[in-house]
Amino acid sequence: MPEPSRILIVDDDPGNAVVLSQHLRGKGYAVETAPDGEEAFVRLASETFDLVLLDLVMPGMTGFELLKQARTRFRVPIIVITGHADADLRRSALRLGAADLLGKPYDFDALDGAILRVLPPLPQT
Repeated sequence: MPEPSRILIVDDDPGNAVVLSQHLRGKGYAVETAPDGEEAFVRLASETFDLVLLDLVMPGMTGFELLKQARTRFRVPIIVITGHADADLRRSALRLGAADLLGKPYDFDALDGAILRVLPPLPQT
């Protein structure tokens, strides 16, 4: 049986990271978290992830800064998840190489659909 896809959640709000982690682990994904862009960048450089879920508004390296730097170094798909979603922000994120942009609060059906567009389906148990 293949290993589950590894997802890195980058969010400075521990509550958001916990909610996303629980949902994704319940779906069968292997989930790791990073509290900020700097740690996420280090982890992306040293570990293999199949997907990044990225918050935009964080202290230090913002999500947009991480997105820009990650696109020049790593091939991992990045889905931006933000509480500040609007059409202009979505266009900016997609132009920078994001696979998608989703708003908060979480719509888990939309999140699951966005993930399925970039990752292979999970094996049926």
